[in-house]
Amino acid sequence: MAARRIYLVGEPFECFADGDRVTTPKRLSADMEARGNGADSGVELLPGQGLLEADYAELSQEVAHHCRPRDLRASSQWRESVPATIGTYKDNVANVLVSDLRQSGDKEFTAELVIHPHNVMLIDRDNGARHVAGMLEVEACLQMAMAVTAQYLSPPGSEYAFVTSTTTINFLAFLFPLPATLTLLVNGMGDADGKYLELDLLTTISQSGRPTMTMEFRSRAFDVAVLRATERSQLDRALAFGPDETDDPSI
Repeated sequence: MAARRIYLVGEPFECFADGDRVTTPKRLSADMEARGNGADSGVELLPGQGLLEADYAELSQEVAHHCRPRDLRASSQWRESVPATIGTYKDNVANVLVSDLRQSGDKEFTAELVIHPHNVMLIDRDNGARHVAGMLEVEACLQMAMAVTAQYLSPPGSEYAFVTSTTTINFLAFLFPLPATLTLLVNGMGDADGKYLELDLLTTISQSGRPTMTMEFRSRAFDVAVLRATERSQLDRALAFGPDETDDPSI
C-alpha cells in the first residue's frame, strides 16, 4: 500500500497547515514529542514551500530518531535548487523565486518556483489566506521572463535591460505553498538593429498538473546604453514642466 503523504511547509505558511495533510516543522516536532511518533503508520514527508535545506535536513534526522521507517519517513525528494540570479536583479538571493532554469524545448523554458521563507513579499503580508499571494505569482512570472531574456535570448556578451510595455494576466486557480513549476514560451522575438529586442512571451505557473496563472508579456529588452539615453531624454522632458503643467505626448 502506498504511503500517505504529508507536506512540510515553512512557518510563513503556518495558516495553510491543517495537521493532517500539511504541517510545519514546529507542529511536527511537537507532535512527535507528544505522541512518540509524528503520524499514523505509513506516512511519507514531502517538502513544500518556505523551507530551508537545513530545516528539512534537521527534521529528517529528528524523524529518523523518533520514528520507525514504516511509520514515518522523510522523502529524499529534497535537493538544493539553483536560484536564477542572472537577470533577476536581486541583491538578496532569498528574493529570487525562479530556480533550476533550463531550456526544455524549442522556444520553451522551464524552472521551479521556490519560495524562500525570508522572501521580502512574505515578511509584511498576512491576510490569513491559505493560498500564495497573487503579487508573488506576478513577481515570479516577471523574474522568469527577465532571467530567460538575460540567459538565453540576449546576444552573448551583451547587456540588455528588460522593459515591459503591456501584460495580460489570468489567474486560473489558487496557488498553494506546494511544489510548482514555471514555463515560458517565446511566441515572438525580433531584433531592432541591436538597439533592443522585441519580445512576445507567455509565462505559466502550474501546480499538480494544472495551470494556476498565465502572464503574457509584450516587452523590449533594451541595450543598456540605448535605455540610458532614452531615460535621460524622457527625464529632461519630465523636468521641463512644473507640477501643475501638462505635457502633450503628441509633441
